[in-house]
Amino acid sequence: MVRRRNRGIIGIVIIIACVGLFFSVSGAGELMTITGQVTEDFQILSDDGIPYEILINDMGAEIVDHIGERVKVTGIVEEDEGYKVIDVQSYTVLE
Repeated sequence: MVRRRNRGIIGIVIIIACVGLFFSVSGAGELMTITGQVTEDFQILSDDGIPYEILINDMGAEIVDHIGERVKVTGIVEEDEGYKVIDVQSYTVLE
């Protein structure tokens, strides 16, 4: 009887852990593609007027070399203190 109760408790703990893991992963950011202009403020101002802060890593540092140019960017977008931040995975400079 005690073993059966322990199995039930362990099962509940595993379910709670899985649900917590699901919500933490789903909140980790969203893969998006945006088109817009690279600004002097290290942002991409999307065609629909939304500013995305560029996360400065290797790819982010590369895209800031294109200030004033239109780009198509794919990356992971997260919100940080009300700002949208994009971790650039790939980009194309548009003409």
